[in-house]
Amino acid sequence: IVGRKVWILGCDSARIGVAVEFLGKKGHTARGAEPGGDVGASLRADRPDLVVIDMESDGDRGRHLAVQLRADRGTRQLPIVLVGVSSSDGPKVDRAVPGPTRRYAGSLTSDTVLEAISKDL
Repeated sequence: IVGRKVWILGCDSARIGVAVEFLGKKGHTARGAEPGGDVGASLRADRPDLVVIDMESDGDRGRHLAVQLRADRGTRQLPIVLVGVSSSDGPKVDRAVPGPTRRYAGSLTSDTVLEAISKDL
């Protein structure tokens, strides 16, 4: 397996750290970042193979970020995985975030979710 580049965006550095470590052990290059400033410019400059957005602590902020990435010509085709999507947020996410998107209800620290993300790569 050739390692892939993953950006993990979210507000909880502990959960992001777990995911970065897990994916690193799988041979991928994972980088964590908080969704602030012009993330789109950073993603265009250092284009990942996958963007993971942790929605567990702030679903509205995560959904807004995903919508921004889809609206930006330079990032709209990036595959996005939304993690920690609540059952009430699911339909809103499906309507708001078109394009190559997966969503998982479990936590970013769940081995099951992390294995699924690894397989998405």
